[in-house]
Amino acid sequence: MTGKLYIIQVTVFAVGVGSNVQKTELTTIASEPKCNRVYFLADFDDITAFTSQIMIGACKGDSSG
Repeated sequence: MTGKLYIIQVTVFAVGVGSNVQKTELTTIASEPKCNRVYFLADFDDITAFTSQIMIGACKGDSSG
């Protein structure tokens, strides 16, 4: 992740929806650690169940610093 968001230490989650998602694009967008910030959903019906995962990840924050 680059740019102003990186400088001000914003945690960025990248979510791809559907079958035409480019994994490399999502990993470029997401913050480190990528394994906890990049997600793939089959369709928008999965958003509701997925929301709680994002909220848990966002609330934990980054414990590395």
